[in-house]
Amino acid sequence: MGSLRDPKPKAPKPAHKPFKAYEPGCVHIDVKYLPRMCDEDRRRYLFVAIDRATRRSFVRLYPANAAANARRFLREPRR
Repeated sequence: MGSLRDPKPKAPKPAHKPFKAYEPGCVHIDVKYLPRMCDEDRRRYLFVAIDRATRRSFVRLYPANAAANARRFLREPRR
């Protein structure tokens, strides 16, 4: 005769936590490539910087994911 195990209770789903509080100036930077459109001959790159405290963002498109473009992107928001 098989044994009947007590069914395991389902664990409650954890509640969503609020966003972590950040000091102004904590910036998240991301680089994504954009799909090439049919009228373009090269792919473009989207550079995004988001201030985590204020949620302000800065966005630029560049033709290449090069170090020179990254340096230029990092200097531009301060202007």
